[in-house]
Amino acid sequence: MKKLTIFQQVMILIVVSLLLFSSLIFGFFSYATRLQLQKNQVTAMFTTTNSIVKTVKSIFSLNNEAARSQENYLRSLPDVIASDIFIVYFDPQRAANISSGKTGKIHPEINYNDTINYCLRENHGYSESEISEIIWKIKTTVNNLLVNGSNYSFDINLNSHNKSGNEYVCTASSFNVNRRSDKTHLRGAVFLVKSKTLIRSNLLVLNLSLLIGVSLTLLLMIIPILLLVTRLIKPLVKTRDVALAMQKGDFTQRADENAPAEIGDLAKSVNKLSYNLNLTLSSLHFEKNRLQQLLNNLAEGVLAYDASLLLTHQNQAMLTLFKPYLLEEHRWPDKGRAVNWPQALSLEKEFKQALLTGEAASYKRSYGKMIVAIDIYALSNELNNIVGVLASFRDITEQEEREQTQKDYVANVSHELRTPLTAIRALIEPLCDGIVDNEEDKLRYYHIILDETMRLSRLINQILTLSRLQAKKEKIALEDFSAAELLLTVKSKMLQLAKEKDIELQIPELPDYQPEAADKEQELYNPAELKDFDLHNYLNHDVLIQANFDYLEQLLIILLDNAMKHTPAGGKVQIVVSRGTGCIVISVVDNGEGIAADQQKYVFERFYKIDSSREQTRGNGLGLSIAKQIVESLGGKIWLTSRLHRGSCFSFSVKEGAEESAE
Repeated sequence: MKKLTIFQQVMILIVVSLLLFSSLIFGFFSYATRLQLQKNQVTAMFTTTNSIVKTVKSIFSLNNEAARSQENYLRSLPDVIASDIFIVYFDPQRAANISSGKTGKIHPEINYNDTINYCLRENHGYSESEISEIIWKIKTTVNNLLVNGSNYSFDINLNSHNKSGNEYVCTASSFNVNRRSDKTHLRGAVFLVKSKTLIRSNLLVLNLSLLIGVSLTLLLMIIPILLLVTRLIKPLVKTRDVALAMQKGDFTQRADENAPAEIGDLAKSVNKLSYNLNLTLSSLHFEKNRLQQLLNNLAEGVLAYDASLLLTHQNQAMLTLFKPYLLEEHRWPDKGRAVNWPQALSLEKEFKQALLTGEAASYKRSYGKMIVAIDIYALSNELNNIVGVLASFRDITEQEEREQTQKDYVANVSHELRTPLTAIRALIEPLCDGIVDNEEDKLRYYHIILDETMRLSRLINQILTLSRLQAKKEKIALEDFSAAELLLTVKSKMLQLAKEKDIELQIPELPDYQPEAADKEQELYNPAELKDFDLHNYLNHDVLIQANFDYLEQLLIILLDNAMKHTPAGGKVQIVVSRGTGCIVISVVDNGEGIAADQQKYVFERFYKIDSSREQTRGNGLGLSIAKQIVESLGGKIWLTSRLHRGSCFSFSVKEGAEESAE
């Protein structure tokens, strides 16, 4: 049900009050008027009765013609006064008996020599029995008239009919007449009978007039009241609208401060409240935005909850950090719903524990392949009551992997150093003890010790080189040199090793650039053999490379040596030069066994060896790590493309020189 407005309530209250007031006034005046009207009617009837008495007395005092005229007047009088006239003549002796205390009860059936005349209205509506009953009741009151004096009134109720129309008011006035004609004394009384219905009809007209007057007064009062209430309610309505606007966040609305009395004061207070709230909310909004920007700029994920574990703050880093994991675990909520982080990350117990104890706690949890450090703190207010909990999430996967790598690095270095040292010790001890006395065996032992010492020296040099490149303590000088020169140098150093391993080594001899031969068919490479490795834009001429010659030579030797180690006898290893986007790409391609997809991302890590259990070479797993550091130090990139059982392709990019040699 719709609530009534204050205007409607005030108007209903006023209207009900006016109606109640009018009803009370109407009821009071109606009751008082009815009593007064009946009293006035009786008084008027007494006056009329006395006037009729004079007329009756004059009839006996005038001559016959004049008396006849008065009688005619008397007979026409009932219709004028709306009353019926009854004239009783009785024995004067009765009056004497009453005055002397010899009063007896009068019975209508006893003849007291009474004579009664009556003059009725033309449309009186009496039946004969009703007239007889009225006469009988009049006769029964004669004694009361004689006792009480000349004026007397009473009510007549006809028993024959129980109707309101058979109720009458009767007034009586006695008279004495000395008749001149026979010199006798006549005693009598005039009874005037009037229906109460006629009296009530007059009262009804009066009440109707009073009702009309009260109604008109009520209507006339409602108009100014309506105007006054509207004038008072209008600023209240405006103030209400301002409050509703404030509820919706609109603080531009203002109430009417010119309203009268307390309403104007209320409007001023509401306007001031709106202004202060606008300032406060603007300040809070500014602080919230600043806090949110601060949280969004944090690299760590941040969550804040209140005491009921309802989310109050979260930053973008939290979504970025955990969205891949939640999607993978099918815990990411539907669109439009927020993430229930405690449940999604299985931290409900930890959050509740922080709220319960108020103590900070740190955890390290794994989510898929990601390791996260979690710090949970309880939030307290100025009364030191716990009002919420704050949690930060930091991805330490790389840090953990780095620590593990360092541990593995130390272990691998220790292992690699221990192996040649163990072999050297095993050979020196028998020599020192004199167990080996054959010169040929001693010479063989010496060669083995020399090989292990050289191996140890190479390992130490590689470790130092890798550390120096990673630390970037050495600034590499760049120069422009010919790609053909670099390939020729590398070929001269690696060709003999390839022959020993029975591997076909294809290193192109790049000719000078010839514009007229630029569109000829490529003859240096077989595109069909290289399509598996997505190589294209092969160069059939020499180009300038901007890099460091020694480092680039070392890089190619590492890649070629690695390719020959994993290519069986009868295989092929080749170098392919192609043009990339703003750079030169050099690739080392072999047709060996290739590298499985799950191992390809580890090949550039230190001391990593592919299928080390079946490795026949004596590599230490540092070559590709050094190669990666060299390429990155020169500002390029290195990547691997491999097809299992079809071969591998290590490619790296270098900057192209300022101009080509042919130009």
